[in-house]
Amino acid sequence: ASSAALTRFLDDTECTVCYLIPTGEAVSANSTDVPTPAQMRKKLIALHRVNPDIAITKDNIKESCILLEMTKNVMDQLNMYCQSIYLSTLTNPSNQTGWSDLVAKDFMD
Repeated sequence: ASSAALTRFLDDTECTVCYLIPTGEAVSANSTDVPTPAQMRKKLIALHRVNPDIAITKDNIKESCILLEMTKNVMDQLNMYCQSIYLSTLTNPSNQTGWSDLVAKDFMD
């Protein structure tokens, strides 16, 4: 099942993600379902297809695939990134130059 999931991710352009989940001494791959909470207890790797129109080959895998390490606290990490990077960038007055009053007011509220 694991090799079939990985093969599907590499060959099927409609398959946009494949999760590599450690299970004891092996690693299982899943390209159809989001990992369960039990599978998220430890770290897992998500392979994400960059361009949905291109099959992934050994020649283009570096440019065609992004590896994401995910842990059980993925939502906490996402919140931290949003607060520390995106929010600070968007609230910086120098980055708001050219915004209409409506957009700036809407964003700040």
